[in-house]
Amino acid sequence: MIYQRDRNLLVHHGGVYTSGYILQSFGKFSTEGAKPYFDSRTITKKYVLELLDFLQGIAAKTVKTSHGALGRSVSKGTVKMRGEYLKAISYFGWWGIPDEPRS
Repeated sequence: MIYQRDRNLLVHHGGVYTSGYILQSFGKFSTEGAKPYFDSRTITKKYVLELLDFLQGIAAKTVKTSHGALGRSVSKGTVKMRGEYLKAISYFGWWGIPDEPRS
């Protein structure tokens, strides 16, 4: 995954393409690719917004799936809840962030 590879580059190499990073990530040096110690990963606003959308998607799916599973457990009687607990479960499924991508 590209984000994990970029994280590794930023955290362990300070964003600078090192010879070790290039060999590890791409398997070889290329005259067309990044030059070790001269090039670095540029983090643009667009890149950050894409990453935020990606992470938001993961979080939204986690909330939706968890809410659904808990609701099914309550419906089946596997988990017994009533009153304020049921109200809390209904709020648990609220995401509150628009599905529209950022620009």
